Amino acid sequence: MTRFLLFISLAASATADRIPLSPEYWTSETFLKEFNGSYRINANIEPILTSEERGLLVQMQGLMAKGKRTDTITKLKANSLLATSAAVQFNLANVLSEEAKLDDAETYYKKALTIFPSFLRAHQNLAFTYFRKKDLEKTREHLLQAVRLGANNGSVHGLLGQCFLESEEYEPALRSFREALITQPKVRDWTLGIAQALQNLSRTEEALVIYEKILKEDPENTSILLQVALIYNDQDEPLKAVGILEYLRRREQLPNNFQLLLGTLLIGQENLEVGAATLKRVLEKEDFKKPDSALNAIQYCLEQDLTPLAKELRDLIREEDLSPNGLVFYKRMTAQIILTAIPNDPEGLKILDALIAANPLDSHSLLIRAQQHLIAEERFKALLILDQTIHAQGAFSLRAQLEKAQLLVKLQRYSEAITELKGYLESRPDETRVKEYLEAVEDLNKAYSVGSE
Repeated sequence: MTRFLLFISLAASATADRIPLSPEYWTSETFLKEFNGSYRINANIEPILTSEERGLLVQMQGLMAKGKRTDTITKLKANSLLATSAAVQFNLANVLSEEAKLDDAETYYKKALTIFPSFLRAHQNLAFTYFRKKDLEKTREHLLQAVRLGANNGSVHGLLGQCFLESEEYEPALRSFREALITQPKVRDWTLGIAQALQNLSRTEEALVIYEKILKEDPENTSILLQVALIYNDQDEPLKAVGILEYLRRREQLPNNFQLLLGTLLIGQENLEVGAATLKRVLEKEDFKKPDSALNAIQYCLEQDLTPLAKELRDLIREEDLSPNGLVFYKRMTAQIILTAIPNDPEGLKILDALIAANPLDSHSLLIRAQQHLIAEERFKALLILDQTIHAQGAFSLRAQLEKAQLLVKLQRYSEAITELKGYLESRPDETRVKEYLEAVEDLNKAYSVGSE
């Protein structure tokens, strides 16, 4: 009844990162058609042109038609209308944007919006500028304003989908990408966005169909192959995941965090020597600067009773390279390594107690502390800590609920154990072994009740 309590994700070392928008999108015919259309003025949502403004913009169009963007910028900047005309400021910003002078473009889009706040295309194109500058928060703000003003093109909805993906809002991301495909059906970025949204909504079969369709056209696409490997891992098909990851590793196209996943999967398949060598190879790289991502792989080794390997890997990590959260994880793992070798060792307990004092809601540290009380046969102390762990509502609270149920059974407090098991199954209704254990405890409770009458 102890092994099934250990549930740790093999995918913890790697995440389904957002596939970035392809750089080619900004020069694609699809985008340029919509962007160039923004040079026109719509009087319903944009400033009405005076005859002077119209004359200047006609001259500008003549220069642009000849490809003279530098001359266009010079002419617009020299004209006195630039100080007061939102239309002129907007068109200057457009040309600057085409020339990749994004800071200057941002300045003039903002000036245009100061004069004419409901200028739809200024909001839209300023959002494009912010996206290219990787400021997704401001991108989202201006895209939403453009939508409120009536924007309904693929670029707006597609980039809004990218913003939603980044903020982990997957339902609106899915809707935005589907809207984008209505007017830009051939843009692969939006199709990939749909797949990523579905993947993060645990609709992995639907996502896999999309990825596999794209791979038929582009079989060497590394980003998509990595997503497919993650889906196979989520679907408990580690052999398929390993096949993809190993293929990419041999081609030297496997990122470090996915090499950690590969090593962990190999260990899970009892290919210990190769898996351990894979993990060590990553940690020993001089350019490996993000050791936080390795901690879950080391934790997995601990869960698999591979404490010597976990210690060896832990020793390859420099504490100064860890984030504050990573340092907490590292200290807790150090305590586990110590306590696995010598249960209730004072040094290990001291580390745990310090972590709990710093964060009384640290469910993992609390659970380990309760387990040490159990080893020492301090059952009532363990019961108190398990209660604290459950109420911490952390990632290990459910595991603590199972451990509490087991302890209550040992204490012959069967009805309380049944309550805990039913509470656990409310969150995890598909765990067959827990259901079977509950039935056994219910039988014990009936027998105990009859015997005590």
